[in-house]
Amino acid sequence: SSTATGTMAGQYLMEGMMRMRVSPWLRLFISRSISLVPTMLIGVLATSYLDQLDEWLNVLQSLALPFALIPTLKLAQSHVVMTSDFATSKYWRAFGWVTAAAIIALNVYLLLPLVFMLAARSFLSACAAYASFGLYLFFVGVLVLDSTD
Repeated sequence: SSTATGTMAGQYLMEGMMRMRVSPWLRLFISRSISLVPTMLIGVLATSYLDQLDEWLNVLQSLALPFALIPTLKLAQSHVVMTSDFATSKYWRAFGWVTAAAIIALNVYLLLPLVFMLAARSFLSACAAYASFGLYLFFVGVLVLDSTD
């Protein structure tokens, strides 16, 4: 489903933002081919690695989730963006932030063993692991603490 979402996003990007004047069938062919052909090739050629690939994709999606969830929560509670009629109530706001905090805490809990495993290999990998983990926490913190409406 993420491939289909990316395909549709690419199609709308080509239609609107890039102002490309291409016939609809060609636009559809190009945008679908760009996202679906590599996916199909991986599915056909890498059958022995699909379980590992699936696990890593789940980890990456889990790590990326706060970067979509936190701005969505902020936009949904903003009275400037949503107006007072549609902004989330205090109950739903609290529920959303508790859920986001739980997801981030689980990500940190699941990521720490990987960081420690990489850090045990060498000094360079330890520096890279701790720096990457620190950057992840820093950017999540920036998203949470950013007060722009």
